[in-house]
Amino acid sequence: MTATPVMRASKLTTVAFDLYGTLIHHKDDRQTYQRLFDALSVDKKKAKTLALTESFPDLASFVHRLRPESTLDLRPFEDDLAREIASTRTYDDTHRTLATLRSKGIRLGVISNLATPYARPFFTLGIDKLVDIHVFSCEVGLKKPDRAIYAHLLTLAKARSDQALMIGDSMPCDVVGPRCAGLRAVHLNRDGPYNAGSVTTLTDIIDYCR
Repeated sequence: MTATPVMRASKLTTVAFDLYGTLIHHKDDRQTYQRLFDALSVDKKKAKTLALTESFPDLASFVHRLRPESTLDLRPFEDDLAREIASTRTYDDTHRTLATLRSKGIRLGVISNLATPYARPFFTLGIDKLVDIHVFSCEVGLKKPDRAIYAHLLTLAKARSDQALMIGDSMPCDVVGPRCAGLRAVHLNRDGPYNAGSVTTLTDIIDYCR
């Protein structure tokens, strides 16, 4: 009888990271958009989808699109948003992980659901210099866990789904969604405890790329 050949996983060529809660975080999280939705008395789900899938240069243009008749004073929200963004920092393990993976020849990407203002720290903190590709929901009009956004990343990376790994702190967006799209995925659970199939630090992902 002929033995059935053992199928080996394809070589990993691409690692994609979520941004907030994975590579960077707010030290002063003011939930600005959520409070803005409350103040405007709008459908939060629809408002959030609009914020995440269209590009708005500032809160005024977003509010005008969402509720043109609004006379809400936006200055407190603008101040809070500025404080949030200014407080953004990388995690201690971010730079080491990205530099190590890049030294192995792995193509690195970031795929994130975010409103336009929150893209700024990606550049000011220099993450853009450490990765090869970024896909922001507000720029491409798609958001995780829509399969199309992972497909878009793969197209930019010139990689097959079985050659790519996604890591992030959201189970629906960074694990279940990518796996449904054919990618490998690992859950980052920084607060622990360790669960099967998860990691508690970003540097743990390096072991997946050996």
